[in-house]
Amino acid sequence: MAKFERYLNKTGQPLRKDKIACLQMNLGYVCNLNCRHCHVNAGPHRTESMSLPVIKDCLRFAGEAGVTTVDLTGGAPELNPHLRY
Repeated sequence: MAKFERYLNKTGQPLRKDKIACLQMNLGYVCNLNCRHCHVNAGPHRTESMSLPVIKDCLRFAGEAGVTTVDLTGGAPELNPHLRY
């Protein structure tokens, strides 16, 4: 057991699973900007983009889990060719 888990058990505040309210979907690292402060190092030099089958899986999961908010993020999510889907 990790030190943090032992601490939580000692305090009587164990970690527990709760309902997922928000699902963040990173649609890729492609971006038309190259900001120095970008936390995912996105930019025009990046080519990674979430595929349509993965997007479908994420949305299916969101529906089954009762997710109420889907937050589209990335790079620039609007540059993913499957955004409209």
